[in-house]
Amino acid sequence: EFDILAGNSHSDNHNNGRAFAEGLARAGIDALYKMGRGGCDMVSAGGVRHIGVFAVEAAKPFGAGDAFLGAFVAGLAQGDAAEQAVRYGAAAAALTVSRRGMATAMPDKAELESFMRRR
Repeated sequence: EFDILAGNSHSDNHNNGRAFAEGLARAGIDALYKMGRGGCDMVSAGGVRHIGVFAVEAAKPFGAGDAFLGAFVAGLAQGDAAEQAVRYGAAAAALTVSRRGMATAMPDKAELESFMRRR
C-alpha cells in the first residue's frame, strides 16, 4: 500500500514505500508498515517497533490483510494498546490464511486469544 501511495505500482524496490511511511512518522502520524511473512513495523516519531508473525502453513494466499485490519481495529476499539492490537492482527492473519474459505476463516476473539496463548 505504501509503495502505491509513494507513486509506485507494485515495484520490487520497496524503499519508496518505506520512506513514505517514515515520512508520515516524522510528521507525527504513526504508520503500520506490513511486510507479509516479514511481520509488521510500527513506525512512529519515537522509532520503529517490529512485530513478528505467527508462522502457520498457508492453505490459501489471500485474506490476511482483511483479517489483520479487522482484528487490529477491533483491538483498538476495545482499548488495547497499538502493539497488542497489531499482535491480534498478526494472529488473525495467520489463522485466516491457514483455513479454507474466506469469511468462515476469520477467527473470533476467543479463537484469537487461544491461538496466541498456544504460540
